Amino acid sequence: MYRDYLGPGVMKTMKQLYNNLEHLDLIVPETKEFFLRRYQLMKLIEIFGPIGRRSLSSKSNLSERQVRNDADFLKDKGMIIYQPDGMLISDKGISMIEILEEFANHYYGFNHLKKIIIEELGIKDIVIVDSHVDDFKATLSYMGLEGAKLLNKNLKNGDIVGLTGGTSVYNVVNNFYLKSKKYEGITLVPARGGLGRSAKYQANTLVENLAKKLHVNYMPLYTPDFLSLEVIKHLKEDPDIRKTMDIIQNINLLVFGIGKADVMAKRRNLSNLQYNEIMAAGAVSEAFGYYFNGEGEIVHEISTIGISLDNFKALERLIAIAGGVDKAKAIVSISKINKNLVLVTDYDCAKEIIKILGR
Repeated sequence: MYRDYLGPGVMKTMKQLYNNLEHLDLIVPETKEFFLRRYQLMKLIEIFGPIGRRSLSSKSNLSERQVRNDADFLKDKGMIIYQPDGMLISDKGISMIEILEEFANHYYGFNHLKKIIIEELGIKDIVIVDSHVDDFKATLSYMGLEGAKLLNKNLKNGDIVGLTGGTSVYNVVNNFYLKSKKYEGITLVPARGGLGRSAKYQANTLVENLAKKLHVNYMPLYTPDFLSLEVIKHLKEDPDIRKTMDIIQNINLLVFGIGKADVMAKRRNLSNLQYNEIMAAGAVSEAFGYYFNGEGEIVHEISTIGISLDNFKALERLIAIAGGVDKAKAIVSISKINKNLVLVTDYDCAKEIIKILGR
């Protein structure tokens, strides 16, 4: 990584500089403006590249002239690459973004929020990305990119990795990039059965797509998520499904999205009676067939196929991707079930979590 290339002496100097940014701003107040503008452009190019100047101008809310000037500067420094179909981030640029992330978090005010949320929820870590109020798809892309980086850092040879479906995990897989690192003995598996109609976001599809990027094996699970106990028992008699289910219960790294109770109940086409019972019980989140209230207590259970709640509670490595203000209550609820959680969310959602926590 470029971090290693810089050497420990330079990194120590950068850390000292980070600790004294307030003093730097007093002497060179324009530092913050220049830094955040160019850092934002690099992040946008990393996510959406190859991207043209006009599209980058629209996404960054900067004039095309300003984008051109900053892009030329970044190109001269080797941070981005010009191609006929648009601008791309370079390997040097990707590494520089990683190095400068703490500076950006300080300027954006993310570090203060991270400290409070980690202390209050007791979770392992949290990554906060910028919110795009007018384009939540861009926010999802940001979260997906950070989730993909976390996954790559957490992967170990021999892992059994579980993925749930949904747009959040889809963006993780879509933004996953493996340059030269190779893994051995990894198996990817859906953490739950199919849910919803779009095959694009199904766990089976995401597992297959990520397996192709990692060049590893995967096991499909061609069943719906919501099934009766009798049907589940019958399915488990099938050797292939039994084999996949055994692997699912041995997942040791999970990447999942966090569902709102009302949305998940409707997606499963539950009866009005069941839906009303779940909502009346105070459910705010759903995971693996269990509906939880704000304190992380089970208020309703339905029969599903996939990873069990006991396995979820025992996991030491799990990455949750969830953003948007409306997901805050669900995040707080799920975070109380397993404190090993590493959360990727956005700034607006993080602020809402702070409000819920009374801070």
